[in-house]
This record gives sequence, C-alpha cells and structure tokens, in this order.
Amino acid sequence: AIVAKGLHAHLEDLHLEMFSGFYLSDEGLEALASYSPLKLLRFNFQCWSCDGLTDKGVKALKGALLQNLTDLNLNFGCCELLTDAGLCALAAHLPSSLVELGLNFSDLDVLSARSLAALAKQ
Repeated sequence: AIVAKGLHAHLEDLHLEMFSGFYLSDEGLEALASYSPLKLLRFNFQCWSCDGLTDKGVKALKGALLQNLTDLNLNFGCCELLTDAGLCALAAHLPSSLVELGLNFSDLDVLSARSLAALAKQ
C-alpha cells in the first residue's frame, strides 16, 4: 500500500518484481490497483511464489489499473492459490487498448483450458 500511494499521477511505465520470501497479499495487490495512475500504459508485474496471493487479488487488477494499458506482462509463477476463476476474471477485463500481453502461470496445476478459452475470447 505504501508503494502504491507513492505512484506519480503521470507515470506511464511500472515494473514491479516480488519473488519468494516477499509476502504479497490480496490486500497489497488491491491497494496497488486502487492507487494506480490513470496514465499507466505499460505494466510489468513479476510475482513469483507469492503465497498470500489468491484469485481475489488478481480480480482487483481490473478497472483503473488496466483501463489504458497497451502492454501488460504478468508473472504469477508458483502462486499456488490462483485458480481459473482469477484468470478468467482478469481476461474479462483486459482493455481494448492492449497491444501486447505476456502471461506466466507456470507451475500452477489448477489452471485448465477454461482459462485459456477466456483469454482467447479477448
């Protein structure tokens, strides 16, 4: 939440890396989404083995954070509490302005073809 509140209103690029040992909760991701700059065009979020992150946190990424993006790169590898529900919710809110999308959900055994189908529709 502290990092989110410090984001400059005219920021266009945001790159965050949080790897194992760094505890990111749903509340932290919700805070980032709610304080995001409206001019953000490129968002690169690397969250590897964030054990406190669930579908609730991923669903919070919709709205202002995504609305103007042209490039989105998300890495939720080894975030074992994520399921199809989170990815499908994210897919449903991808902005039409998006030109480039990179997703990494490696080592998540619970994801199915349902998630891929939701992304393909977008």
